[in-house]
Amino acid sequence: MKWLNNLLNFLFPSFCKLCEKPLSDKEILVCKECFHKLPILKSYCKKCGNPLKIEKTKADLNYCSYCEGKNFYFDKVFVLFEYASPVKDWIIHFKFNEDFVLAYKFGKLLGYFFKEVVEKADVIIPVPIFEKKHKQRGYNQTFILGSGMNKLKLKNNVLIKYKETLPQSSLSFKERWKNVKGVFKVRAEEEIKNRRILLVDDVITTGATLNECARVLKEAGAKRIEVIAIAKTSSGS
Repeated sequence: MKWLNNLLNFLFPSFCKLCEKPLSDKEILVCKECFHKLPILKSYCKKCGNPLKIEKTKADLNYCSYCEGKNFYFDKVFVLFEYASPVKDWIIHFKFNEDFVLAYKFGKLLGYFFKEVVEKADVIIPVPIFEKKHKQRGYNQTFILGSGMNKLKLKNNVLIKYKETLPQSSLSFKERWKNVKGVFKVRAEEEIKNRRILLVDDVITTGATLNECARVLKEAGAKRIEVIAIAKTSSGS
């Protein structure tokens, strides 16, 4: 509700994370002047999200040199930033320091820039984490991101991770793909059958986790799967 947002902004005003200037109602995380100082990903492969060196790309680009020959089950990727400071630092902070507000604001920012994508989605699904890790951390950051985009479309328990895995960050490129194989399953097929799914993650690295999530969703009857994330690392590394 607009009046509630106005009241919260009055009682708890937001400030730019770079220059600390008070933010207007339409500004999220940073002011307009500082936004252009962030590592905005201006050109990337629409299939896998990999950053491209050229300034402009064709809207219908099917694949880049990284994803050529790979069998991706998701149909399109939407990503806002390169995985670089200060965005990288902010992501690490909310991921491991329980900064729910920061994660939620990142979700709002993604919802603002990719409004049409969010509106077209039938269901928003956060990439799940294993139950043990969820209890240890106390929350799933991708669920909070999804909440910032659209709470009504968010489905938290449709896709679950039912096997524990090694941390992806500790593994090589090939090991990451093997590590997530067969660790996700769909709990409620009726929620996603013939639906357009928006899969939410914080950072895309190799795309292995997202691809495995998309695979089981497609096998369960999902019509189309799009991926939205805050940032993408370079060259699938």
